[in-house]
Amino acid sequence: MTIQSRAMGPPKRKQAPEAAAQATAKKAAKAAESVQVAIVQTSPATCAINAKLQAYLAECDAKIKDCFKDVMSPSGKPFSESGVATYDPVVATRLLSAGQSYSCSAPLYWLNTGFELQPNVPKYRKRLENLKQHFFNSPTPMIEETVVRLSPGELPHKMQGSLKAVDLPEFRDALRMAVAEAVESGSKKDKDAWKDVLKNIPFRFEADFFRGWVCENMWMDNWRHRDFKDSWMDNWRRKTY
Repeated sequence: MTIQSRAMGPPKRKQAPEAAAQATAKKAAKAAESVQVAIVQTSPATCAINAKLQAYLAECDAKIKDCFKDVMSPSGKPFSESGVATYDPVVATRLLSAGQSYSCSAPLYWLNTGFELQPNVPKYRKRLENLKQHFFNSPTPMIEETVVRLSPGELPHKMQGSLKAVDLPEFRDALRMAVAEAVESGSKKDKDAWKDVLKNIPFRFEADFFRGWVCENMWMDNWRHRDFKDSWMDNWRRKTY
C-alpha cells in the first residue's frame, strides 16, 4: 500500500505583537482616508423652518426702508387713525417704571422684525398672502395690538429697531408684504397712506419681571385663538370701512 504525502509549505511565522499592532493601525488609517464626512450646517439661517419665508420678508423690509427714509420716526399726530394715542416718551417712562403697561401707537420698525419667539413653528406663505389680500388690499390701519414685554429699566424709545414682539406676527407679516408691493407699483398717494400706517402701529408695552415662560404661554394662547382673532379683525374692518 503506497501512501502519498501532500507537499507541505513552510510553516507560517507568528507576528510579533508590536508588528501586529502596527499593521492594524495602518489598515485603520487607510480605511479612514476613504470615508467622506458630511458636514452638517447648523446655523440658525439654515436650520430654521421658516428661513425661506423670513428671507423674503427681509427683502420686503429692505424695499420699504429704501422708499421711506424716515420710517423710524413717529408720525407726530396726537392720535392714529385707529384711535390710539401716539407714543409719548414721558408717559412711557412713568408707566413702565411703575410696572404698568402702556398702550400707544408707534412705528412698526421699532421692532426687530426678524425676531420670532417660536422660530420652529411653521408659517405659510399662502396664509400670509390670503391675509394680505383680505385685510391689506388697500392702505388700512392696523388695529391688532403688537405686544412687547420689557425688562426693568428698558424703554421703547431707547430700543428702536431691537424691540421683540411676543404675539403672533402674521398680520404684521402680511402688512409688510402689502407695503413692499405698494412701494414698487403704487401711486404717491397710496405710498403716503401706507407710510402713515407703518408709523401708527398699535402697541402694548408691558413691564415684565418674569418674561421667559410668560411670553411663551401667551404666544401659544394667541396661536390657539388665531382664527378667532382673524374673524374679530374682519368684523371690525367691515364695520369701519
